[in-house]
Amino acid sequence: MELIKTLTRNDVGETGGHQSGVTIPLSVAKGGFFPSLDVTELNPREVLDGYSSETGTNLRMNYIYYNGKLHGVSTRNEYRLTGIAPFLRVVVAREGDKLIFTRHGDMRYEVRHESKSSVTLGEEIVITLTKDWSTRERRK
Repeated sequence: MELIKTLTRNDVGETGGHQSGVTIPLSVAKGGFFPSLDVTELNPREVLDGYSSETGTNLRMNYIYYNGKLHGVSTRNEYRLTGIAPFLRVVVAREGDKLIFTRHGDMRYEVRHESKSSVTLGEEIVITLTKDWSTRERRK
């Protein structure tokens, strides 16, 4: 199974904002693809090892639950995946492109970029999770 993030202008830095990483909706965060984080801890995080066969690089991604709202120290209550901005710049990612994650083993993630103009060959099953997140399985 692949987890797919359709990139927004904010994700690829086209809005001029200083966002750090992509937001992961609660339904995706709790879906079992990413590791569970201890919500009793303030801003728990897990370092995820990733790689890109496209660029031949390893990625060190931070999966973080900014949960200050639950602990009464801020208004933030969101999951984020950071450390992917350099990869997005190298592949010249644009709004509408897809960031595709495949988990191998417990904590090794392959990360790929798919241009919005790419054509997919073969059958696939796509399940929409939220406006910007989906899963995809390719039929053999």
